[in-house]
Amino acid sequence: RSYFTIQAADDFGNNMTSGGAQFNVLYVGFSQEKQVADVTDHDDGKYTVSYVSNVAGDFMISATLYNNESGYQSIHASPFMGSTVAAGADPKKSYVFTTDKKEVVAAGETVLRVVMGVHNYFHIQAVDRYGNHKAAGGDKFSAELEGPVSHDAFVSDKGDGTYVGTFVGPAAG
Repeated sequence: RSYFTIQAADDFGNNMTSGGAQFNVLYVGFSQEKQVADVTDHDDGKYTVSYVSNVAGDFMISATLYNNESGYQSIHASPFMGSTVAAGADPKKSYVFTTDKKEVVAAGETVLRVVMGVHNYFHIQAVDRYGNHKAAGGDKFSAELEGPVSHDAFVSDKGDGTYVGTFVGPAAG
């Protein structure tokens, strides 16, 4: 859930100190989903607006204020444009793929064919809980090679939502 605050002002630009104004706020997301945002009146001239964005990408917020003389009027600088980024990586949605991108495997079920004694590579695409591919790094991933001899893989953040891992298979098994 995302939040922002509207400070109501009078015709001269002075901040209002009481509530009662009627704001209507519409959120239009990247995939053209629309929702009327929740507006909470704090009875001090401030209004908290909240909405949920599940899809990463550009969005628009249109805020209007109702008055008896003119009906709904856009507030100053409305509509507002912004961009939603993907949430933190979800290990259940993120996935592993090989260098040639032919073999995609789900998290927790990863089986890769490797050559013993040489560097083997794999990649991870970070995906948030809403299914958005991350476009920035910063998440922590680890990988372990299991077999007769366990071995931790080295995982490097490429800074674009993908990670590259490497390991050397120590023995067949």
